[in-house]
Amino acid sequence: MAIVGRQPNVIVVNAGFAARTLAELLDMARTQKLAFASPSSGTTPHLTAENLFHVRAKVDITHVPFRGAGPATTAVVSGEPPIGSLAASGPMPFIKQGKLRALAVSAASRIPLLPDVPTLNELGFSGMEDYTWVGVFAPAGTPAEVVRKLNDSIARAVQTPEVRERLDAFAFEPATTSPSETAAYVRAELVKWGQVVRDTGAKLD
Repeated sequence: MAIVGRQPNVIVVNAGFAARTLAELLDMARTQKLAFASPSSGTTPHLTAENLFHVRAKVDITHVPFRGAGPATTAVVSGEPPIGSLAASGPMPFIKQGKLRALAVSAASRIPLLPDVPTLNELGFSGMEDYTWVGVFAPAGTPAEVVRKLNDSIARAVQTPEVRERLDAFAFEPATTSPSETAAYVRAELVKWGQVVRDTGAKLD
């Protein structure tokens, strides 16, 4: 029915980790056995990292799934494992505190909360514009007029200063999509991530 907001995924490392750039991390992965944390198997942060590491960069970094963004972020802060692929809101406080270091974001352009962190596109991994997004949906068969009215109400709410401030604080880019745009976006996401799963052989269990 409506996409409310989206945030990029971020490749982060523990503050004590040797690599200070994504290039240095990838170089380390060619000679050392490394692992990365994600919120869970099959999440967009997991698949972003699988695509980046295994398909695009061709390095073998082992996936360690956690039960949610909080535990995954805490693990990277403690250095076990020292690398994470996480939706931006989870690690953001720890990045600001200097406990985590962000190496790249999967956004179309740099995000305001991390203006010094390059995008994957900038670092040579074109087309890697991956987002964790939030949407509102209605049951199948809901009358079109009801869907339209709900969509209009959601769009107005997202544009209010209070909601935009909350979304900005959590690194979400506000969105206001029509029902048809939402349907097209979801279909495109299914195709995109299905291809990533096939390309990487990622395990989703």
